[in-house]
Amino acid sequence: MKNKIVLSLIALFLIFSSGAVFTIIYITNMTEEFKYVVELHQVEQFRRSLIINIQNVQSDLYTFNSPYGKDFDSIIVGGTKLEESAKKCTSCHHVPRLNDRIVKVQSLINDYQTALSYFITMSADDAGIDKRKAAAVEIGDRILAQTERMSHSASDILSVETDNIMFDVYHVKEILVTTILVILVFSIMVAVRLIRSVTRPVNALVSATRKITSGEYGTLITYKDKSEFGELADNFNVMSRAVHQGYEKIQQEITDRKLAEEAVKKSEERYMLAARGANDGLWDWDMKLNTIYFSSRWKAMIGHDDNEISDSPEEWLGRIHSDDRLHLEAEMSAHIVGHTPHFKSEHRIKHKDGKYRWVLSRGQAIHDSAENSYRMAGSMTDITERKMAEEQLIFDALHDTLTGLPNRALFMDRLAHAVSRERRNKEYLFAVCFLDMDRFKVLNDSLGHTVGDKLLITISERLEESLRPDDTVARLGGDEFALLLEDLKDRDEALQVAERIQEKLSQPFNLYGQEVFTSTSIGITFSETGYDNPEHLLRDSDIAMYHAKAKGTSCYQIFDKDMYDTAVARLQLETDLRQAVNLNEFNLQYQPIISVETGRITGMEALIRWQHPKKGLISPGDFIPVSEETGLIVKLGEWVIDEACSQLAKWQKQFPSDPPLTISVNIASKQLMPGFVNHIERAIHHSGLTSNSLIIEVTETMIMENAEVVAPMLQQLKKMNVQLHIDDFGTGYSSLSYLHRFPVDVLKIDRSFVSRIGTNGDNLEVIKAITTLAHSLEMHVVAEGVETEEQVSQLKALNCEFMQGYYFSKPLDSKNFEELLQKCHLNLMRYLTHPFDENG
Repeated sequence: MKNKIVLSLIALFLIFSSGAVFTIIYITNMTEEFKYVVELHQVEQFRRSLIINIQNVQSDLYTFNSPYGKDFDSIIVGGTKLEESAKKCTSCHHVPRLNDRIVKVQSLINDYQTALSYFITMSADDAGIDKRKAAAVEIGDRILAQTERMSHSASDILSVETDNIMFDVYHVKEILVTTILVILVFSIMVAVRLIRSVTRPVNALVSATRKITSGEYGTLITYKDKSEFGELADNFNVMSRAVHQGYEKIQQEITDRKLAEEAVKKSEERYMLAARGANDGLWDWDMKLNTIYFSSRWKAMIGHDDNEISDSPEEWLGRIHSDDRLHLEAEMSAHIVGHTPHFKSEHRIKHKDGKYRWVLSRGQAIHDSAENSYRMAGSMTDITERKMAEEQLIFDALHDTLTGLPNRALFMDRLAHAVSRERRNKEYLFAVCFLDMDRFKVLNDSLGHTVGDKLLITISERLEESLRPDDTVARLGGDEFALLLEDLKDRDEALQVAERIQEKLSQPFNLYGQEVFTSTSIGITFSETGYDNPEHLLRDSDIAMYHAKAKGTSCYQIFDKDMYDTAVARLQLETDLRQAVNLNEFNLQYQPIISVETGRITGMEALIRWQHPKKGLISPGDFIPVSEETGLIVKLGEWVIDEACSQLAKWQKQFPSDPPLTISVNIASKQLMPGFVNHIERAIHHSGLTSNSLIIEVTETMIMENAEVVAPMLQQLKKMNVQLHIDDFGTGYSSLSYLHRFPVDVLKIDRSFVSRIGTNGDNLEVIKAITTLAHSLEMHVVAEGVETEEQVSQLKALNCEFMQGYYFSKPLDSKNFEELLQKCHLNLMRYLTHPFDENG
């Protein structure tokens, strides 16, 4: 590896040196050429100076009028400068042809000086002066022409030399850049090669060491080369083989040692089992001398030193708990006389600190030839922790892990004892209370399960504070609690407890700095029912609790038999309802909706009816709540929509009108699921209805309780042109400020307001307010439950647009409603002179 690095550095140095040598050579040549170019520039400067001097002399000759004066002096000065320029020019280095030209120019300059001398020394002979002047001027012009030609040639030479220098400069640049690039590429290649040369053996070494660390002794490196790494790999392989061989040898030695230790251990165990009855504190009772040997460990188990315990049997028996001593002595006597093969007893023994600890004493008696026991030896084991664990397991099995209250199993056990006691003593009175927290789920979901758990713990504490010492409170699960009130003087005592509990739980709870309020519904049943099964008592109190919850929050209710009958009937109703959905025992009835302005039947409301095969017609008020609780309302609602759309499509073809007949369908809150809008769209499409013929009726309570869910669905229905009515308006708790958020077309006034209309127009304030509100929001009004002509008259006066009720018609099945449409030709008000009777 060292040789590779040295060779790489030498190669880099040689490459760099080669580039430097070539660069120096070119720079040296360029220096000479630079000097030559500088000299050419100087020659050119001299030429220019010569030309300027000659031009000055020529100018003086042309302007000279007299051989006297300052003009004559300037000619002399110009001639002198010509001579100096000629000398400088002859001192420059030129190529041979250029030297010849310079010599010729110098000869002309000499002639020119001579001509000037003659011109200057001439007397005042004008003709002679002009002749000499012309001769000087002619020579000067020849010098200028010759100099101009030399200047052009010199410029060409200077340009060529300059280009040559620039070419050399570029060449030097190329050499330097090439040298740098070659060094860079070669350096990268060298670095990659060196890195590979280092990382490959290092990786192989790391991989091999990892395998050896994980226990794969004898792992070898397959890397081979002649570098130091190759030597390191060879040495590592030698070391790995040695480690592997040593490991195998150690393993064999360990195996042999374990076998030997195991044999020794078994021998020791045989000895210990023969010498001792247990593995803890030892005792050895000499029955003839009535002394007991206690080992140091035995004494230490009860907190004493060796010198603090004598060899008297009373040191042992006197420390046993009074409740356990008779049992211990009986088990010991049974073994001594031979009734049991071994002595074994769990009991409590007093510790030095005054506390009792659970121990297990075991022993074996030795008999003489006459079968008389003369010696018994054994051991004592501390089992306090095991007993505590067993007690904790029993406690956990019978108590709630969150609150520490008894759970259902323990409560039912205590209730069973109370039932047994009541059977033995008919004067004995007890009560079972079933508690369920009001709105606990809302609190738990909004505040979180941690706060909910803290609330349950605090509730359990307040319940315990409200009870008598002998009463039992248990948590059955979730937010449900049960109370067992035993040995009551009378029923009022149980009711006082219930009222005390409700008063306690109505006080605010401070949970992690937040104040929370809650209440409870309580169902109470008394032992006077005479049940033998404790479950029936708990069941009845549960039923009573649901009746209390139906009355409102923070109520209690005493169970009576009618409640059970109602619960059984409700369960049977739920069973029958599930069968009815599968067997399609439902049908629709239709009640007409009348336009007050035209008297025409503009539409109808579809009402579901259940024709039970045995019980006959069952009121929707009985089965609709059950269907909502069980979730069957979704399937029922889909059937109603499909059936209503199909029936209306048939009647629209049979009784065409403008606008077409409409049909209203009531929707329960549980129907407002993600697939609800899609189902309506499919029903309209399959029936062939126009979407504005279908009216969906929702209650204001449903809207306000589920505003965030309902609002988007209503907007989707509105985009489909489905009409939306708010049913039973005025009976809920809607906020008028939110009413404009929903795309509602019609408000339906509940029948409870219509039925209170008096003959003198009494009780119209609410109806008037609803009508005014609807009209201000550009909605129409439908009055339900219209039964008298007076009501019709009063509602007309309030500009109520639509009405429905028994005054016009009771709900009819499809056949009778079709006859009504045909009979009245869609205009019922024209023929109506009295309310509709039972016969139609």
